[in-house]
Amino acid sequence: MKLKTQSEIEAMSVAGKAAAKTLQSMKAGAVVGATTMELEEIAREELKAQGAKPALLNYHPRFSRVPYKYATCISVNDEVIHGQPSAERVLRMGDVVGLDLVADVDGWLADSAITVIDRKSTSLNS
Repeated sequence: MKLKTQSEIEAMSVAGKAAAKTLQSMKAGAVVGATTMELEEIAREELKAQGAKPALLNYHPRFSRVPYKYATCISVNDEVIHGQPSAERVLRMGDVVGLDLVADVDGWLADSAITVIDRKSTSLNS
């Protein structure tokens, strides 16, 4: 096991903060009537503003014929994980929305996810 140096820990922290800020921005945008593609666009803009790159964008695992073309995975209701954003997927009252992304800052990756649940029946991010 290799212990991280203080500068490596600080670099990891920057990536983690970029991921956290991006997820909070997406959460704020997860309102009734928004599309999952709009949440994708929020993520791309916020990652850029935080000096991060979306590590999932163009990720090409060996088992896939094509690279992944989104910065996020957004799952709604009964979709277990890794849902793809869509301009046709409109959020409705009562939806449970999983927001997942990986922020890359200078090669340091922060993989994080949150679930947004409609608790007050007024918006998704209450």
